[in-house]
Amino acid sequence: MIKRIFGELPVWAQSNHPLLRYELFRQKSHRSRPRRLLLAALHVLLVLALLLAGYLIATDFLRRPAGINLTGAIWQVLYFPALVVQVALSVFLIATAADAISDERRRQTWDNLRATATGAEMTLRTRWVALFYRVQRLIALLLAVRLVLAGAALVELTSHRGGYLDLLTATITPEVGLPAAVALMAATLTAAFLLPLTGIGIEIALSLLIAAAIRSRTAAVVLQILLIVFKLALVVGLHSAMQQFLAGTLPPLPEGLPWLLVLAFSAFSDQGLLLMQPGYAGELWAIVPYSVFAGAALLLFILVQALLTDGIMAYAVRRAERNE
Repeated sequence: MIKRIFGELPVWAQSNHPLLRYELFRQKSHRSRPRRLLLAALHVLLVLALLLAGYLIATDFLRRPAGINLTGAIWQVLYFPALVVQVALSVFLIATAADAISDERRRQTWDNLRATATGAEMTLRTRWVALFYRVQRLIALLLAVRLVLAGAALVELTSHRGGYLDLLTATITPEVGLPAAVALMAATLTAAFLLPLTGIGIEIALSLLIAAAIRSRTAAVVLQILLIVFKLALVVGLHSAMQQFLAGTLPPLPEGLPWLLVLAFSAFSDQGLLLMQPGYAGELWAIVPYSVFAGAALLLFILVQALLTDGIMAYAVRRAERNE
C-alpha cells in the first residue's frame, strides 16, 4: 500500500532492504493464531463501537435525523470515528517512535547499526518508514473513510442539476467562476487525502528527533508526553474554536484571523474532514473571505510539511551521530 501511495520508494524504504526487513520482523506479532483472531475481532468491535458512537452523536442520541440528506448523514456519522482514529494514531506513533534509539541501546545493537558511515541515517530512516508499514491498516482505514466522503461530496455537488456548486459560490468573497470553483474543490479533496500522511510523517520525525537528541530516557519521556499533550490540546482547542465560530458564539475576530482559523483547523485538527462536506465548506466560503482558497493553501502547507519532515530527519541523523 505504501508503494501505491508514494510511487517508487528510496532503497532504504523498500521492504527488501536489510535494515527495514529487520524492523518489520521485530514488529511482527508472535502471538498464537487464536490470540491473533481474538485481537482482530476486538479491532472489528472497536470500529463498530466508533461507528455507533458516531451515529449517536450525529443523531443527538436518536433525537433527530443524522443529516438533511443521505450524503450529509454519511459525513455526520463518519466524522467522529475518523477524528478519534486520527488522534489515537498520532498519540501511538509519538509514543512509539520516541523509543527508537534507546530501544537499540538497551539491546546493545546501536553500535553495530552505526558501524558504517550511513548507519545512523539508515537506522532512523528505516525506523521512520517501518512505522508507516506498522500502521498501514489504520492509514488505509482513514483513506477509505475519505474515499467514501469524497464520493458523497461528488454526489452532492452534482445535485440540483449540477448547479449546487454555483449555489455554494454565489455569495462568496472573492467571486470565482465555475471552472475555478471546481478546481478549488478538487484541491480541497486532494489536500484532505494527503494531510493524514504528511501529518503522520512529521510527527514520527519529531519523535525520532527526541530520541536522537536526548540521551536521558527520563527527559525523552517527558518531552514525548509534552508533545502528546500539545497535540491533544491543539486538536481540542481548534475543534472547540471552530464549533463556536460556526455557531456564532465565538467573540468577533480581527480581520484575517477567521481565515487562519479555518486553515489551522483543517491542517492540525481534523485534517480536512470538515471541508470535505460541501455544505459546511460552502458555509465557510460565505462567511470567511478568501476561504475558498483554503484547499490550495493546504496543498502548499502539505508541501512545506513534507520539506520540514525531511529537514527534521536530516537534523535527527546529525544529532544521533554527534551524541555518540
